[in-house]
Amino acid sequence: MTRALRWIARFLGTTLVLLVIAFWLSESRFIALRVSFSDTLQLVCIIITFIGFLIAWRHEMVGGLAMLLGMGLFYLLEWRQRSALPVGLLYKLAIVVGLLFLIIWLHEKATSRRL
Repeated sequence: MTRALRWIARFLGTTLVLLVIAFWLSESRFIALRVSFSDTLQLVCIIITFIGFLIAWRHEMVGGLAMLLGMGLFYLLEWRQRSALPVGLLYKLAIVVGLLFLIIWLHEKATSRRL
């Protein structure tokens, strides 16, 4: 079961990263020199989430926590800036993937104690 969950989390995370990269590449109005400070902070949060995903391939707990930290900070910045939470499916998918990696880590920790 853990192996299947791990590959589901990896697949969903890879899909997430590829979709965000495709969006950034296709967005014609994105010019790095004209990005506001708050947008830069949000981009840093997304990058933290992506780095967490890369770490989670080897270390589920650290990577999952980094993903949740990045998305939590992103949600906080969005709330402070717009007084509303982001509604995109990709944001929720990142949280689900981070939680999946934590569940995998907890399951492996629990099963290793029984042995």
